[in-house]
Amino acid sequence: MGIFATAPAIKNNLFNFLSETIATFFFVFALLNLGDFDKGLKPLVVGLLIMVIGQALGDTTGFALNPARDWSPRLAYTVFPVQINLILIGVMHGYQCAVQLK
Repeated sequence: MGIFATAPAIKNNLFNFLSETIATFFFVFALLNLGDFDKGLKPLVVGLLIMVIGQALGDTTGFALNPARDWSPRLAYTVFPVQINLILIGVMHGYQCAVQLK
């Protein structure tokens, strides 16, 4: 990969898939259960949550939180068979698990 997308630091597909699934699950699950975002310190909580998840699990797969920069190349690499993109599948799996628990 390389053009406008992050690449994993550890070349272990299972570990990268699990890392992205866990990180996305906790992030989406917390966002879904916070409720209304314009009251209290919830924007600060979201920022701290991003920081904690990024520092804990971000180094393994690149910590790409800007979908405008990272989603399109990953989608292109998934559609065009350049390589198997387990990171994208892990993100989608973590999101689906968190939404199902809500």
